Amino acid sequence: MPGVCLDHAFEDTFTITAAIGIQDTGVVVREVSYRGKALTIICVPLGTWSSPGEMAMLLHLKTVMATLHRRVLLIPESWVRRQPRLDNALMVSGSAGSSMTVSTRMRVLTRLIEEDSASLSELAALVPGDDPVSGILHLVTLGLLEIDLDRSIMPTSLVSLARTGARQ
Repeated sequence: MPGVCLDHAFEDTFTITAAIGIQDTGVVVREVSYRGKALTIICVPLGTWSSPGEMAMLLHLKTVMATLHRRVLLIPESWVRRQPRLDNALMVSGSAGSSMTVSTRMRVLTRLIEEDSASLSELAALVPGDDPVSGILHLVTLGLLEIDLDRSIMPTSLVSLARTGARQ
């Protein structure tokens, strides 16, 4: 998810899920920061999603976390696995280790300021190195750029400046 960073600072969620018994339901819990706000994302398998007892435990977790001023987002596993979202998420998250010089970043951002949008391949041409596409997708993960993640990422995919402020 663009603009999302894993947040290991809030370990209370894992303690609370163990106490409630949620870790045995097959859910995947991730603590993240999204645009500077703490968020707990819980991916819920279909069997758990359709079980009233297990969903009651998850809703109880949301209530407990709300008292700690922590937002919990429950997401069905089927939503995460839906294509092309899954392939795109894997592609974008794989770019997390990419880097580019400040000058290259400014060259990419300037191009988008001047032209509103450009194809992924046009922007990649501005980035030197072995994997310029990862460099552009890394700017998406930082929340600086946007790309439509509901369509397969292609060389012709349009990239634009993020409409909301970056998480920096």
